[in-house]
Amino acid sequence: MKGKLSNLPLVIFILLVLQSLSNTAEASFSMVSSHPRILITSNDIVSIRNKCQTISPYREVYTALKGKVDGWSTPTTNRYIIGSQIQAIVFVTLVENYNATYLNKVDQWITNLFETQGAINLALSGDDGTIWGSADTILGLAVAYDWLYPILSPAKRIQYGTYLRDFQNAVITEQGGMTRDGSRSDYANQFYYFDGMLSITGMTLYNEGIDDPLALTYLNTFDNYLHSNMIPTINQVGGNDGGWHEGLGYVDRAMTYFSLQLEAWRVGARQDLFSQTTGLKGLNKWLLYSTQPDGNVVNIADVSGWPTGWGEQIGRRSALLGARYQDGFSQYIANSISPTASANWPYMVFYLLWYDPSIAAINPSNIDTAQHFDGIGWVSMRDNWSASATFAMFYSGNYYFGHQHYDQNSFMIFKNAPLAIDNGIYNVGSPNYKTATRFHNTILVGSPGTDTASDDGSAGQTGASPMYYISDPETSNSDKGDILLFENDPSFTYTVGDASKAYNTNRLTTYIRKFLYIKPDCFIILDRLVVPSTTYPIRWLLQSDNAPVISGSEITITNGTGRLFSKTLLPNSVGISVNAVFSGMAQYGGGNYRIEEVPIVNKSEEYFLHALWVTDSVVAAMPTTQLLTSASGNLVGALISNYVTLLSKNGTGATQETYSVTATGALKHLIGDLTSDGLYNIYHNGNLLIAKAASKSGVLQFSTNNGGIFNLVLVGVQEDLTPPAPPARLIVQ
Repeated sequence: MKGKLSNLPLVIFILLVLQSLSNTAEASFSMVSSHPRILITSNDIVSIRNKCQTISPYREVYTALKGKVDGWSTPTTNRYIIGSQIQAIVFVTLVENYNATYLNKVDQWITNLFETQGAINLALSGDDGTIWGSADTILGLAVAYDWLYPILSPAKRIQYGTYLRDFQNAVITEQGGMTRDGSRSDYANQFYYFDGMLSITGMTLYNEGIDDPLALTYLNTFDNYLHSNMIPTINQVGGNDGGWHEGLGYVDRAMTYFSLQLEAWRVGARQDLFSQTTGLKGLNKWLLYSTQPDGNVVNIADVSGWPTGWGEQIGRRSALLGARYQDGFSQYIANSISPTASANWPYMVFYLLWYDPSIAAINPSNIDTAQHFDGIGWVSMRDNWSASATFAMFYSGNYYFGHQHYDQNSFMIFKNAPLAIDNGIYNVGSPNYKTATRFHNTILVGSPGTDTASDDGSAGQTGASPMYYISDPETSNSDKGDILLFENDPSFTYTVGDASKAYNTNRLTTYIRKFLYIKPDCFIILDRLVVPSTTYPIRWLLQSDNAPVISGSEITITNGTGRLFSKTLLPNSVGISVNAVFSGMAQYGGGNYRIEEVPIVNKSEEYFLHALWVTDSVVAAMPTTQLLTSASGNLVGALISNYVTLLSKNGTGATQETYSVTATGALKHLIGDLTSDGLYNIYHNGNLLIAKAASKSGVLQFSTNNGGIFNLVLVGVQEDLTPPAPPARLIVQ
């Protein structure tokens, strides 16, 4: 072979090499040659018609969908949703065996969109509805061409196929072309929304004679993106239990459409990659744990200016992921979203395609009340799964770009309503994107940025802007935050975050936050900060919807029927100020505010210790709260109500720690940061009270009938008491 090639002209040799590369690129998938091949094949049509017309609950949903389609008399000019309308009309046309009335309606909608409204020119001009509704428009055109292929005339196929080619090209051109910029990085939702739809267009037009080279380019490009960019990134960000760093708003644009693309690839390209996409499997678990007791998702990163619940896009992907992963979390969410609700009608087509009633949904009462999502560094916690539960989030993880915020070591607390809120509310007030640290419950070192600034300069946290998948974010500029510890127990949830790398090292070198939730109503927050200079004051931030009440070292926040009390125990002397963020434009009414606590004296090493209590708004006062300090000075904490809590200022407790409590009545002691699995003798007023082991994360719990002097003595480490397995082939009687 080498001899023959050496005699060929150079140009022919190059062409052969290029052809070889092209064949290699195409070889990783195998396209279905016939139509339909977008989401369904010809083998599925009979069963789809049958279940839509005869099997409950599909029959009822299809009846509602058909009624919706019948009610549309003229094409909408709302280009955010016209693509979904086309999908719905095409689906009904298919089920009704290509009924001419519906077939003509498909044509009316498509022709109006492209000839009357001028969709291609609108896309090139950047029209918002056209661009941000483009994925559904592409899918609508694709299924019109693909599902109705047997009944379309050759001229009509060329017309629809040309519309699809030109519209896809216009959208990508408006977004900057096939060469991506930072707005379409591997970590940005736009990559999945815009570039991911190349798969649908490529599969639809493959070998159709409309533009075969372009279709193949789209397919090879998407195939490369899948394996080199999309799946690795989703698996990294999703971690072991799911999640998306851009929050509960832009996850819809990213993962709803990526899930659709992955399913289309499974059917049309005959490559099932769901099992490889492990980060997608836990997505709806993350969604459930990131939903407040009132049914609204948490406002972390860019979500919405107003409370946001589970909508039709969540329904689409939940039905699909439930079916592909046999996932009970996805099924629970799919069951909770009515496809026939008026605002959810776009979900109906996908419900009819994917919903599988045989999949068992999880029962929230049987799952843990807390979860660490390791890919994004979020920790969710609550005391139960009822609507009256206390709920909190803590977050400290890698910064991946997109719609993520500078919010490492921040938290949110909810009781009846949002109390300690995330003020990074998207698209309300100024600036539009509130990524800056000053909008979050964390730390500033120096003065906050101006009201319209998108960051806080050197005083706040920094981000990163990776364009492509980072194989090891812990050794990159994205390593801004870490969850150092997480433990959940029936009595408490304890987590520790490290945001030391999120700041300019000229302002801060160490920032460790310990966040302890004592169920059902108490939070202890201990911060350790080391700064290289005392020039800049450290500002401890707390955000609220409504104007707080300040009394000495106590803060009271009330929202609806919920109330939060916060007492500053360390430093001994702070100044507290309240700043309006965007008064009168709150999520829940009344105005939004930032509370700043600044020590009276700047120190190079500073500790903040806060006790927070959440309750109903009718409760007038916080329980009596006092600072506790161990004899060594290493452990600090609080006596609040009947809780005694102590945490280590500098890492872990010593082998002996002594503290005293002035109180009467039953007390619950929770001492953190001790030796993992350490066995401790616990002495009360010099007498041995009990010997007990700390947990894996070093938390020791015990109860006493009153206060006094307590001494904890480490006597060893708990050994594994599980009996060894019997030798092989040994019969145990």
